[in-house]
Amino acid sequence: MLDPMRSGPGATFRRAGFDEPSDRLVEAPAELVEARMLLIFDGVFAHRPELLTYWDFTVLLQAEKRTDAAWLGYLHSDLPEAAHEREAELERRWTISRRRRYVDGQALYFAEATPVVFADVVIDNNDLGNPVIL
Repeated sequence: MLDPMRSGPGATFRRAGFDEPSDRLVEAPAELVEARMLLIFDGVFAHRPELLTYWDFTVLLQAEKRTDAAWLGYLHSDLPEAAHEREAELERRWTISRRRRYVDGQALYFAEATPVVFADVVIDNNDLGNPVIL
């Protein structure tokens, strides 16, 4: 979607290409970019150097102090009942090896891409109930 949206009105794009929960490709119909469209992109490594030219405005959420225990506590006590049903799925997806790869990947990303330098807004999101704009 990045290149068509950058090209502007008349370019074609597809709203979906992959469905993460089912781990399958999606055949979405082609659509035209319109003049008043806005693309909001959410991604863990969105401030990588090769992506920076795509963004008009970026927000970086920092939550490095939040622990797995705090996150699981939030899931158990603060989210609606449906979230409790997701715990087994979360645990299945986040095996120890994947967690380690994610932690190491994040460390490398922050060291090499320095997203805090390039973000337009940085938000301390360590306390889920009290985010702070830095």
